[in-house]
Amino acid sequence: MKKSLHFALVMAMGMMAMSPASAWAEDVATLNVSGHTVSYDNLVTAVHAASIESNAENPATVTVLADVSNTEGGQYFLEVPSGVVTLDLNGHTLSMTSNQSVLAVTGGDLTIVDNSANKTGKLYGNYCALDFQMGKLTVCGGTYEGNYSLSAATWGIPKPGAIALRGGTFIYRPNSVCAIGVNYHQWNVLDLDGYALMDIDTHEIVELFNGDGSYLEKSVKVVSVDDPEVSFPASVTVGGKTTKCGVKGAFVAAAAGTAESPATITLLDDYINTADPYNSYVSVESGSVVILDLNDHTMGATKTGYTISVKGGDLTIVDNGINKTGKVTNDKSIPVHYETGSLAIYGGTYEGKSHGLYMPGCDMNGQELEVVPGSVVLRGGTFIMGEYSSIQVPNFDSNHWEILDMEGYKFVDANTGEDVVINEEISVIQQSVKVVPEVSTSINGVKIEGSKAVKTIENGQLVITKDGKRYNAAGQMMK
Repeated sequence: MKKSLHFALVMAMGMMAMSPASAWAEDVATLNVSGHTVSYDNLVTAVHAASIESNAENPATVTVLADVSNTEGGQYFLEVPSGVVTLDLNGHTLSMTSNQSVLAVTGGDLTIVDNSANKTGKLYGNYCALDFQMGKLTVCGGTYEGNYSLSAATWGIPKPGAIALRGGTFIYRPNSVCAIGVNYHQWNVLDLDGYALMDIDTHEIVELFNGDGSYLEKSVKVVSVDDPEVSFPASVTVGGKTTKCGVKGAFVAAAAGTAESPATITLLDDYINTADPYNSYVSVESGSVVILDLNDHTMGATKTGYTISVKGGDLTIVDNGINKTGKVTNDKSIPVHYETGSLAIYGGTYEGKSHGLYMPGCDMNGQELEVVPGSVVLRGGTFIMGEYSSIQVPNFDSNHWEILDMEGYKFVDANTGEDVVINEEISVIQQSVKVVPEVSTSINGVKIEGSKAVKTIENGQLVITKDGKRYNAAGQMMK
């Protein structure tokens, strides 16, 4: 009786041209537009009415009141073709058993939330749980699971940032294609600003970038970068803004670094990439200026040819950690690969299967690379002997060791501490080496190597002059 009276009042007042629930059917949803609420016994009708009646000035909210299952055919179970709609799963499950999408955005602006206490809201589809085609989609909660194909899919060619992920869990099943699928490798359609994807099994951050395939074959949860319980392997500072993220994501963001405002990547934890069988795990491309702080941590790769590749950009590697234990590794081949551009190394250890630092004479197409003297600056670092060498430079039947700028520094054997003299006729160093200042110090004073060194005191500071160059007591060259 109360439901009938409510229905009569709604119709009498003419608040909305909608299809409210009958007096005898069970309510499955409510629809609120402009402060007016109507109950519905049909979820399809409620969502359809929300799309028609809402806009940016008068958004609609559909709150699910019960689990709803659909067995009928058709392309979609629920569709948002227009309007500005918020769907509150409210802890309930929307499912279907026929080969269709549970929920499709085909032109509207849809936000999905789960305001229930237990956060058990879910979309389960025999084919696809969430299908985005056009418009805008913001996911703030819920679990999305597809039995046959995709849990969440982007069809067509949506604009970058068309899908904002602010929460939610996307399930990958062995008999499904993926947890999240995008079109033409356009991961930039996902707006993850301030958020990241975390593997729900390993709790590792899942890294996405354009060109890294179009399918995500693991179950993921969207987490906030401010979540204290989530461990992020890196942070990146670009244009004064610092964001926690994955290592690969940090390098992608750091591409915006310039000479006036370099991007800084800081490792926050050890990270070894085991999933990307590509040529380079991360790279610094032309026009980018990037500083990588190893910060006592290790970054590495097990399936890529290079862990870090410099391809025309400007990369500086430091280790500002307390223990100076930062490391770059590669279990397949080479940790640091320099092709063109600029590379400066001030610290860290570099260990690969074949080399520690590799500078090829040709690019992948066999074209001879232009070797610029001093384009690789060594002011520190330890390079571990691999199967072939610790360091290899371009070899064009002449001395190209000049590509290394080591002014004021030298190589010593990393195991014995003895000086390593470079043979200009060869292109490799076949032992582990460490870069150290040419002038070293001891506890009881300064140990001078070479007869041309002269010690003087200037403004109360020890200054060492050797071969026309001036060094402080730490062996650092002075201006």
